[in-house]
Amino acid sequence: ILIKQFYDKFSNSQRSNSCGIDISENLLHNAMCNRDEKTNINYVLASSTDIPLKSNSVDCVIAVSHLHHLVGKSYGLFTLNACPCLKEVFRVLKHEGYVLIIERPSVVSKVVSYIIYTITKAFTVLHIKCDTLYMRDNLIVRFFSPNEMIKMIKNVQPPVQIIESKIVPARWNVSLIIKIIMRIAGWCTTFICIKKL
Repeated sequence: ILIKQFYDKFSNSQRSNSCGIDISENLLHNAMCNRDEKTNINYVLASSTDIPLKSNSVDCVIAVSHLHHLVGKSYGLFTLNACPCLKEVFRVLKHEGYVLIIERPSVVSKVVSYIIYTITKAFTVLHIKCDTLYMRDNLIVRFFSPNEMIKMIKNVQPPVQIIESKIVPARWNVSLIIKIIMRIAGWCTTFICIKKL
């Protein structure tokens, strides 16, 4: 429902321009190849901690499956990368603009988050890939719980209002083993809608 409301609100605008930003050339190339020709999307190779847009120039930001990739040198330093990203999002966002964060996956358990961080870091250090578990070389992740994300948002930019937050069980088309692991680990998808005041 949240995504549909965002789509209805911002896609029907007379001057609806969109900008897709990613640090990966491959992902931007895939997005350009798969886009609907009717859309007006500009794709930019950039970091989310240094968005090449003017301050107060954006009506809406949608961040999908992003925060868990902003990894620090250790598990505890992770927010040092996530907070600058959120500050940058609020910098480009207009007064009374909206942010929709869809973090898929997020986990309820900090223990599970730490285990996944440690495993992905070890796989990267040892240059190991395991496609069945979605483990790839140079892919370290640290999943936030929904409460951690909300706390971080409130601390980064005080004048915001959390409009809605919703947690739904993760539903992915994956093997039975991965589904069982996800259920045990408490994996979910977190939707957070924020308004800049």
